[in-house]
Amino acid sequence: VPGQVAPPVCGRGKGERKMYAIIRVAPSRRFAAQSLSRLRNLIDFLDMPSLLRQAFERVHSLIPVSQICVLAQRCQVEWILEELPALPPENLWLLPTGSQVATVQMGWAAFRLWQRDPDALMVVMPFNHLLDDDAQAGGFCHLLQVGETIVRRTGALVLFGRAIPSPQTVRIGEELILVDNQAPLMEAGEGVAVPVKRL
Repeated sequence: VPGQVAPPVCGRGKGERKMYAIIRVAPSRRFAAQSLSRLRNLIDFLDMPSLLRQAFERVHSLIPVSQICVLAQRCQVEWILEELPALPPENLWLLPTGSQVATVQMGWAAFRLWQRDPDALMVVMPFNHLLDDDAQAGGFCHLLQVGETIVRRTGALVLFGRAIPSPQTVRIGEELILVDNQAPLMEAGEGVAVPVKRL
């Protein structure tokens, strides 16, 4: 960001709290297992790297592989290990039976990470982000760095979303969040970090 100190590379600052990436593969109630199977078939048909592999490689440009964890269900293990041979086995986390609510999955992952590293910082992302080109992938990674900087400076919870349908609201998944765009925390290239007013 012009005029600002460059954010640290995620998870690699000496003496700093480590940043971990949690990639969610486990389907939630809104993303059924059959949808996952159809998506995998489509990716195979298009002869392109799987979205899981793309997500892993994208975040690996910022975070060491030892700090990347994949959240999954037991039936997905074989596919994940095939797609991500570099993933340490201890970083493949299998959810308890019945954990199909996204917030429950993220809470369980936060507790699991806290057990490993009580001082850890955590970013959670879905595996199925489809970014069209290197510019979009670069923008995504830049926003992660901006988010990390804000967390380190303020200790705040940072959410990522799109300003839809107006600059005062941000869409995250199916939810709309009201934000205060008159008090930006930090410019972020094509985006901006703003405080949340109301969920």
